[in-house]
Amino acid sequence: MFERFTDRSHRVLALAQQEAHRQNHDHVGTEHLLLGLVDDKQDSPAEILASLSVSPGDVRERVLEVTPVGQESANESTHFTAELKKTLELSLRESLHLRSSSIGTNHLLIGLLRNGESTGTKVLADLVGDLNLVRLELLEKMSWYTGRVVEEEGVKKPVMEYPDIRPLPGTQTGQSHPRPIKRRPRDEPTTPEWEPIRPPDFRQLVSDGM
Repeated sequence: MFERFTDRSHRVLALAQQEAHRQNHDHVGTEHLLLGLVDDKQDSPAEILASLSVSPGDVRERVLEVTPVGQESANESTHFTAELKKTLELSLRESLHLRSSSIGTNHLLIGLLRNGESTGTKVLADLVGDLNLVRLELLEKMSWYTGRVVEEEGVKKPVMEYPDIRPLPGTQTGQSHPRPIKRRPRDEPTTPEWEPIRPPDFRQLVSDGM
């Protein structure tokens, strides 16, 4: 599977592992994957959530509410949870369904959307209220220009093609009115500059046959 991951997807998983160690967690879960996805403000997932008024700081604060910082430092053998493994498998299925030769960060985000019972998915649902809003933003972000234009009421508009991202179950929603949380400054970096990003450790997943 991992030979299909783009460089950005590898970076996301490395950041997820780094987040787990920083928070003294003995596991790498979907909540850490979500933090990795929103860390790069120039990448698509972070831009999508920003368009829904959700910042990396919002995600971090909500994750820490759900999974507080541990009391002891985690060791290097931090394991990937079953939730995260399922999300990665769903990401692979989505990339194949969309006929993509690689697994990008958008595919990781779609996989997270489809794993409705995972911690990271529930955190995201609580922040945006309805995960289908994220799907709609993904449709726009992943669309492409067909080279054709149509004229409507005297205005020429480009004809866009949209990926076949299947609708999510209607039950995949968070709170009807996402509760506000304390906002941190938008320009605050999500990853300390002094902390290098280590390559992701896939040994456990490889041993599990992924």
